[in-house]
Amino acid sequence: MVQVLHLEDDIRLREILQVALRAAEPNLVLKQYINSNDALAYIEQHVHEIDLFILDIRVPGPVDGLDVARRIRGLKCEAPIILTSAFQPPSQNVLVELDCEWYPKPWHIFETTRTLAQVARKFHEERKKAQQAAQEASLKAKLEELRRPPVVDEEATRQLKPVAQDPEFDSEATQQLDPFDLESPDTTPQPDVPDTKIDKPVGRMRPVDIPPASADAKNDGQPPKVDQTPATDDDGTSDKESN
Repeated sequence: MVQVLHLEDDIRLREILQVALRAAEPNLVLKQYINSNDALAYIEQHVHEIDLFILDIRVPGPVDGLDVARRIRGLKCEAPIILTSAFQPPSQNVLVELDCEWYPKPWHIFETTRTLAQVARKFHEERKKAQQAAQEASLKAKLEELRRPPVVDEEATRQLKPVAQDPEFDSEATQQLDPFDLESPDTTPQPDVPDTKIDKPVGRMRPVDIPPASADAKNDGQPPKVDQTPATDDDGTSDKESN
């Protein structure tokens, strides 16, 4: 909706302007103030929502209407400003500097308010189009950024250390690994197979040589007889005789 701020200390003129503006623009929001301090408090919070400023120069408050106009431009607001007074107008240089229009009092109220309503409506539509264009441009820029491939910092990539230089990573030992050692163990259940393996000698151990049994042992199954003849020395005497 079109919004207009009116700073005027003449009660009668405020009432007439209110009726005339709403007749020219039914969907108009009109903010009227007598004191410049109250007007500035609203302007500082809603400056970019107001489509037209109508400022009487001589008003109650710490500053006059001319200083209010300076404050509006200081807030980077480009909305049209109408300065009005029954006294001497400001210099042309000031009007150019602040980009303001001068409307001396008294007005031809209904003709003037129709013109003011048209000015406010035009600026409102232009600002709305500019805001929509800015939103579309921002959305387009974000979409292009999402479609753009990521930028690789080649310098940072070259400075990265190879994996082989990591002290906790032994690449040589890894290369010597059997690929089958890296596979996960087969957990598939296998059928029971009887163990038919024959024990084999371990390492370099050989089986103990067992002398063949004598013929007598084979015949009667008795252990071989032991020769109990006392041993003799080289001179033919036995241990028994020597004692």
